[in-house]
Amino acid sequence: MFKFRMHVIILIFTLAVPGLTQDLISFVEKPALLNTGTFGEGVNHYRPRWSPDGQWLSFELIDENSLRAFVIKPGTDIIFECQGKQRGSYSGGLDIFQSASNRKAAITRISWARQLFNKTAMFCFTDDGALYKSFAYEASGTPAVSPAGEYIPANKMGDVGRYNGVIIPEMGYTPSRGQPPVLFTDNDTGVLFAIYETQKPMQLTFKKPDDKFTDAVGKFRPLDNRSIVFVRAFEGNSDIYLIEDVTRPAESIKPLTQWPKSDEVAPSWSPDGKMIAFYSNYAENAEGKKSFDLYLLDPASKKPPAMIARSVRPDNIEEMAGPPYQGPQWMGNDVIIYVKDDKPTKDPLMYIKVSTGETDVLPVGTIINDSPSICDMGDGTYYLAYTTFGKSTADLSRPDITNKIYYAKMIFSR
Repeated sequence: MFKFRMHVIILIFTLAVPGLTQDLISFVEKPALLNTGTFGEGVNHYRPRWSPDGQWLSFELIDENSLRAFVIKPGTDIIFECQGKQRGSYSGGLDIFQSASNRKAAITRISWARQLFNKTAMFCFTDDGALYKSFAYEASGTPAVSPAGEYIPANKMGDVGRYNGVIIPEMGYTPSRGQPPVLFTDNDTGVLFAIYETQKPMQLTFKKPDDKFTDAVGKFRPLDNRSIVFVRAFEGNSDIYLIEDVTRPAESIKPLTQWPKSDEVAPSWSPDGKMIAFYSNYAENAEGKKSFDLYLLDPASKKPPAMIARSVRPDNIEEMAGPPYQGPQWMGNDVIIYVKDDKPTKDPLMYIKVSTGETDVLPVGTIINDSPSICDMGDGTYYLAYTTFGKSTADLSRPDITNKIYYAKMIFSR
């Protein structure tokens, strides 16, 4: 891990939110710009993700030919770039648009453990297709990140990731003993694997020689890591699948959607593990055109998924650097945060109360929003982070306009 220092000034305000939103969600700290220093100048910011204790944020920087991943503690002057190993004249980032070896791109991606591990925020990331782990913590009041180490020794990986690397890692929930498991896709075979305490990759999905699909974007069921929801992507179509019992993956796999000629993407569990929210472009709108909508399903029920909001934006859907994977963001088990795909209103952040269908705009004061991330602090407050092109006064005609990350603290009145 490489450490950089910078100067950060964060302004905190109290925002009184009128009307309906104040009754359900109100801001304790108004959305403020996350200062990423010189590393963020003229570069697009993507996919902020909170550590489980809300003290750290990870994010990606994408320029015209590379993707880099960082970890930052908001409100401090320290930022860490995630790098697993030195590579000669390496200048940072991986080429996601072409490869000298003509292999699939192996891009840097971060995932946090869903709970603290030994009082530290553990995370894993991929670099050049290899899987690494690290820990974010405070030592004598000073934020620090441990040097990156292999998640498991390379000689225990076998052929998994050997040719095209490991992609899209996703960590699970910390068990009472041992480190949390991690899911990932073998970029060569396109099948899903998990690593548990045995320190040996466990294959979870299987393909016949003529099968043409990729399994990715897996998410462990909250708390017990027993079930896994994931996306199976075919040519021109993708569906949501479930592995009910990871100890019997081949016997307990089943499709949750089987909709033709559409993409079902970015599933996310409710905190109690009873519901799954996801995006799909299956339905046509009033003009006969397709756009992504927000759906909800109960994996224990035989009822079909229900559309609960129209015209939404999955995270970075217009980018080519991997599929949407963050998914709809839950506040408790009854409220979902998402982005409305609406050009006239410039993509506002929204919420929906599932039990009543009530929707409203989160008055963040920014435009062209994307990729919300929510952290439940466990005391009735929530941290929000998201990407945006800035305040509503931002001049979008400027040729050098780039998206940045904003973050805030909210109260959720249940």
